Amino acid sequence: MSSPGLIGQLAGAVGATEPALRLLISVVLGYPLSLFYRNFIWPLPELQQHIFMIISGMTICLFNYGSDVYHSILAILATYILIKVLGPTKKLMIASFAFHMTHLLFGYIMTGTDNYDIVWTMPHCVLVLRLIGLTFDICDTFGSHKKGDEPKEMDVYGIKKMPNLLQISSYTYFPGSFLAGPQFPYHQYERFLGKEFEKYQGFVDAGLKRFGLGFMYLAIFQILNIFASDTYLLSEDYASAGYFKRLIFLGIWGRLTLYKYMSVWLLSEGVCTRFGLTFRNVKEGKEDWSAGENVKIWRLEQANRFTHYIESFNVATNHWFDSIVKGNEKLRRLLEHPHLQPVYFVLLKFYAIVGMGWCLVPFAFLSFSKYWAIFRAVHFLGYVYALAYIGIHFILKALFPRDKSRAVPEKSQ
Repeated sequence: MSSPGLIGQLAGAVGATEPALRLLISVVLGYPLSLFYRNFIWPLPELQQHIFMIISGMTICLFNYGSDVYHSILAILATYILIKVLGPTKKLMIASFAFHMTHLLFGYIMTGTDNYDIVWTMPHCVLVLRLIGLTFDICDTFGSHKKGDEPKEMDVYGIKKMPNLLQISSYTYFPGSFLAGPQFPYHQYERFLGKEFEKYQGFVDAGLKRFGLGFMYLAIFQILNIFASDTYLLSEDYASAGYFKRLIFLGIWGRLTLYKYMSVWLLSEGVCTRFGLTFRNVKEGKEDWSAGENVKIWRLEQANRFTHYIESFNVATNHWFDSIVKGNEKLRRLLEHPHLQPVYFVLLKFYAIVGMGWCLVPFAFLSFSKYWAIFRAVHFLGYVYALAYIGIHFILKALFPRDKSRAVPEKSQ
């Protein structure tokens, strides 16, 4: 067995895996790369900018995944061929979706293990969504539509000119988001390279702020992960600890797991902003550089409901708790009573943190034997709560019937 190289030795010294450290190095190097771009490449014509993006992104890919770079090249070539052959039609949308999702699924099957290995499928997931989105935007922009059936928000997603192979490659390999996102429409990329954001200079401060937040969350994860690591949750010490302690540590572990991903997302956001890509608009004289925002920090840290987590990461799920209160005047007044607000906040905060920890266990551990052991350690609380909710729902419905006069609007006379 060959001895690890310099990066492997450094990874061992900081307690990380070599692929994880390579990923972090690649993301952080985006900051000096963006500085070089803004000073030397940005003033040049678009052709040279496209070449710079492709070389930078492919170098990052080679540094992390070696010869597996051919998967991204194949995806780009397939997208270009499909666009040329099928044109802006529904057939293009279907073929693009089918090809890219099949390719990604094949990758998961071939590389999947019981652990989260950082292999070529990780950035390929980002790439697949980007290229599928590109073909959809092409169809929406250049495809034929019935009158009145034109896609909305064409000013946000509409493409100015059909992209060629060089432009598709540049868009795909953009070094700020190739590895871990964020996603952005091709229209945004066109505007960026076309220097439409030239007069706005707030990207420097905005990018550094996201970098600072990303570094802060990474530091929190590294420090606290010593006490609530994956290994601890699988240990006998955790299984034999007091039940309340197990719940607390499950919640802390879940929050730290979020912080681990958040740190990379925030650092990547900062790189994209530092390039000058993420301009949105100007509000009350203040520049808004949130077009690449992946995480709503304040919303996340205030979260005491699952809907807050959903809103923080912009994903869809069940708004089950709101359904209890919505349209129920008595219960709403009870929960909004000033003297109950501190208790209400603490209980919901405990519920949200512990509940999110429960939800993240299968996502983080993958192997049934591992996450089942953790579920068993907390007496399958999540399942018990979900089943108990059926009974709780009818009890609350009986105790606090809906106010029909509020729930049903009056008919007009």
